[in-house]
Amino acid sequence: AGRVVHASNSGSNSAYFHSTNGSTGTGSQDGIVMGMGDATNAYFWNYESGNIQFATSATARLTITGAGNMGLGTAAPLANFQVGGYSSSQGISIAAGTGSYSYLYFADGSSGNQQYRGYIQYNHANDSLEIGTSGSEALRIDSSGNLGVGGSPTSNTSTKTLQVTDATTARMLLESTGSGGRKYGWYASVDGQFAVYDYTANAERMRITSSGDVGINQTTPTSPSGHRVLHISGDTGGQARIHLTTSASGHGSNEGAYIVALGAESGASAGQLGIQNLENRDIHFGTGTSYAEKLRIQHAGGISFNGDTAT
Repeated sequence: AGRVVHASNSGSNSAYFHSTNGSTGTGSQDGIVMGMGDATNAYFWNYESGNIQFATSATARLTITGAGNMGLGTAAPLANFQVGGYSSSQGISIAAGTGSYSYLYFADGSSGNQQYRGYIQYNHANDSLEIGTSGSEALRIDSSGNLGVGGSPTSNTSTKTLQVTDATTARMLLESTGSGGRKYGWYASVDGQFAVYDYTANAERMRITSSGDVGINQTTPTSPSGHRVLHISGDTGGQARIHLTTSASGHGSNEGAYIVALGAESGASAGQLGIQNLENRDIHFGTGTSYAEKLRIQHAGGISFNGDTAT
């Protein structure tokens, strides 16, 4: 049979082992105390300012410093809890059941969601990783690698999704901070609109309405009932243009062709529609899937009809 040292107190007072040495003194609050305190509490108490260490194989494994920091694999932890001593790989495993959660909470109180104002948790039931702020979920990565901000992402087996969800306006910002960079935002609003916004210039650049109309520099693209429209608005006094280019024409500002709504800066021509071929070539008008030419404006100034190319 094994041997045991048994300290017992039949009353409600403590029963403990008290160890001191020449450096600690021999008073009741010197050295260390191990034993049962009042009621059912157990104590391992170091009255000195030094560390408490637990070791195996003649190596310190866990250290509690005099300042209260705890270290696993280090004898000099620099934070409340530190794992590792700056050598080899280190880690923490939170092992939960297959239908449960592994979690890490960041608390600022002891009631309600103060206990988990911020959190990181893994849901083993559906293999999703969730990050929370202000006591509620802010970001989720699902088992397929889709990322949802503000809600669960829509799962699609053939693609990866970044989804931003909000009850009023869901927005994504892209910003270049280099010289000449700008900040742009994409947002979908509660009224079904999708827009691209230039936050550097504080101006909306494009909008798609819930009906499918598209506005460029126009927040309320308009069309006759039952029709869809691409609505381009020029700046105050300026023109509105559609610029068409190909690899043959080049893609510069003076290459290809323009369809232009002339603005106030065009003087007497304001309000007129212009079609301009910058390539010094003819302009054709045709119909049908086989493109039967009906009208040609020749670059030299002549006009021909029904495929007649005579000048």
